[in-house]
Amino acid sequence: MPDRPVDNAAVGPYPWILHPVLDILFCCGGLIWILLLFAYTLGHGSLDNPAGQLFWVTVLLANFAFADSHAPATYFRIYTTPELRSRLGKPTIISGLALLCLTIACFMNTTLAGICYRIWTFWIIQHFIAQSYGVTLLYCIKRQYYLNNTEKKLLWLLYQGILGFAILVTLPAHMRVDTHINELQVPFYVDLPSWVLPAASAVLAGLTLTFVGVCIRKYIKEKKIIPFPAAFLIVTSLVFFGTVLGYCNMFVNLLIGAFYHGSQYLVVTAAAYIKQRGLPENVTFHQIARQLRTKPLLQWYALMLSIGIIIWVVMPKVLMAYGFGLGLIVAAIQSTYSFHHFILDAYIWKLRDPKVRNILVA
Repeated sequence: MPDRPVDNAAVGPYPWILHPVLDILFCCGGLIWILLLFAYTLGHGSLDNPAGQLFWVTVLLANFAFADSHAPATYFRIYTTPELRSRLGKPTIISGLALLCLTIACFMNTTLAGICYRIWTFWIIQHFIAQSYGVTLLYCIKRQYYLNNTEKKLLWLLYQGILGFAILVTLPAHMRVDTHINELQVPFYVDLPSWVLPAASAVLAGLTLTFVGVCIRKYIKEKKIIPFPAAFLIVTSLVFFGTVLGYCNMFVNLLIGAFYHGSQYLVVTAAAYIKQRGLPENVTFHQIARQLRTKPLLQWYALMLSIGIIIWVVMPKVLMAYGFGLGLIVAAIQSTYSFHHFILDAYIWKLRDPKVRNILVA
């Protein structure tokens, strides 16, 4: 007897994006905590023992698997979604060509490359934090933990406080960011007095306590508890971006691109792609993780991974063979390519867009 079709509307929204374990590890930063515990247990990831060597190999492979492969998923979504393709297809190409010109200009002018890289160091933090704010809201909506406008504004302010602190901690007054990438000098333009960082920390602490108070009030009045994945993601963001032990710590920085942002983005885009393709008639959204093993999803990921390796491994090797320095290559390509990714993402993943909301919340 064939399986009967299921009614996803009757089943209701799935409270996770892909799967409880996958979400906690890859979408909420769980693997960062595990790997950092592993690294510090071994004495800061020392290379003088097999376990430490395994840690660094894992970090390297994770950056290939998640950090380098996530940005191509943006272009895939645009050009495989008819509505997005018709609206953003040509602007994507035009803006891409403009930024390609900027890339070429960076190779011709090292000062410009340094400026672009410095902009990137600030913009990427905003990109990370904005995505985590959106994912936090998504978990709240999925679990019917609805925030009113004031509560949502406070959550937004909390993430802005995290963003502000993370940017300030990278400024030269605190001497936490090198002024060189290999042979390339990276300029600083701001040298803030030493009291600014403690002040930002105090503001962030105030916002955190206020949001905790709102959550307690919401529980008392509405008997609703903030969803665990949302709370876990907020805590992860606070610890790894809102403290001096976080973003500028070498170990944290190596892991954030892969396990805080890249893997988070792949979880969300994989779920959207699966739903966009359509689930089999007998499969509910609650069983979405089963589709990760299907041929279309494996091909999708293989394509993302291949493009990432071409951009971040093959192209630098070719350019180095022609005499360009690694620092200049990193600054020119990483900055301009990321700028394009940041701009496009700001348009295609807005939860207030009904089409985006419907496909992500289901």
